[in-house]
Amino acid sequence: MKKRWDSLIKRSQDFLNILIDSERADIIFEYCIKVSYSKNRYYHTLKHINSVLNAIQDFKLSPEERVKIEWAIWFHDYIYDVKSTNNEQKSAEQFKIITGYIRMEKEVIEEIAKLIIITKHDKEPETKLEKIICDGDLKELASLNHLKNVKNIRLEYSFLNDEEWKKGRKEFLEFMLNKKYIFHTNEYRNLYKKQARDNLQLELNNI
Repeated sequence: MKKRWDSLIKRSQDFLNILIDSERADIIFEYCIKVSYSKNRYYHTLKHINSVLNAIQDFKLSPEERVKIEWAIWFHDYIYDVKSTNNEQKSAEQFKIITGYIRMEKEVIEEIAKLIIITKHDKEPETKLEKIICDGDLKELASLNHLKNVKNIRLEYSFLNDEEWKKGRKEFLEFMLNKKYIFHTNEYRNLYKKQARDNLQLELNNI
């Protein structure tokens, strides 16, 4: 993952004129990124970040767009408190604090922060990048490893008893299945909508 981070830093300098020295970039990775994504996590880990970074390779993006969306991916689960309902907003706020130590244009910061917030999935994404990051974040719903992913998410909610977990999970599954679209890009609707719905329905049937 460090190589992917280093690649982002270099491309940030090349395509968006973001200035950050290598020592500061290393500090952010070691003491912010790695630490946050290892705290009591089983699904929302750096492995998930890697999966979302892989997912966006499915889309045609300009170098500038790719840099912006990658920054958002790295920080979209930076704050992850299972008892909170505003993790994405807090993650965006932390992203803004951290970018205070590097030179990044304000409008770019705001655009990336919006991409982070949209991964709450509580409203329809509107822009191209919003749709792509939402679909990348949810791609694992169509995974053949879906049930394993659910088990890891359950571990993150270990403070809930089985009845409480099943109630909350059922609400989530019904919410997703009742949406007109799970995925927002044509590419992912064509490729993954059926498998995602099948996975969610199977899980719901077994609760």
